Amino acid sequence: MKKTIFIMFTIIIILSFNIINGYAVDNHILITAHRGSSLYYPENTLTSIAKAIEENADYVEVDVRLTKDNKVVLFHDNTLKRVNGRNQSIEDMTLEEVKKVDNGSYKNKKYDYENIPTLEEVFENFKGKIKFNIELKMNNKKGYELSKEVSKLIKEYSMSQDVVVSSFNKLTIEKFKKDNKDIKTGYIISNPIDNIEKLECDFISIKYNLLSKELVEKIHENNKEIHIWTINDEEDIRKIIKLGVENIITDDVNLVKYILLG
Repeated sequence: MKKTIFIMFTIIIILSFNIINGYAVDNHILITAHRGSSLYYPENTLTSIAKAIEENADYVEVDVRLTKDNKVVLFHDNTLKRVNGRNQSIEDMTLEEVKKVDNGSYKNKKYDYENIPTLEEVFENFKGKIKFNIELKMNNKKGYELSKEVSKLIKEYSMSQDVVVSSFNKLTIEKFKKDNKDIKTGYIISNPIDNIEKLECDFISIKYNLLSKELVEKIHENNKEIHIWTINDEEDIRKIIKLGVENIITDDVNLVKYILLG
């Protein structure tokens, strides 16, 4: 009798541990930290990625662009204006110039030390600690070169199983998949689309307000995963979970974890 009680107690402890540390054991929903822990820290920085790891996110989403001298760096916008006040694009700057940009004060003056990291720095610091959703930020002048350089870095750091690559540009993501069959790719959409069966990618990354039960069924029928972006409202998160998605992209990792645990 005592042995039976001990075994049952052990099972309960193990299950509790799995729930706390896996938090989505039953749901099988993964959580992606949008631009790192961007709710509290400067986006697309080493600090925001480190904090996303502390929050136990499964993935971190980062945006990448190519500098004038063909170095892959993390940056979202077309210009520096929102974060630095300068109406200048990454693509028109060398890496040396990019590295001098204050990439943190816009969030809080105490982050004035943050610069714009390279993808190589990110891999060197965080390989094996978290997986990455690398969004290719396309520029007419640097489109193909960006894809090529990202592919090169993924292979150099043996990251094929630890990254997914996504883009709003359908042709770019299809070309990337053709050249990198071992890397999962996703097409990002912010408007309704047809012909899902013709999309050559592994997942569809959808703006959360577009999702419906019918669309979920259609995407799954075509053997593609659903990644939802960018969702931070508790009510919306609960609705999305019920629809049956594979990955939630959020600025608030802890909120999503709390809901999944509930």
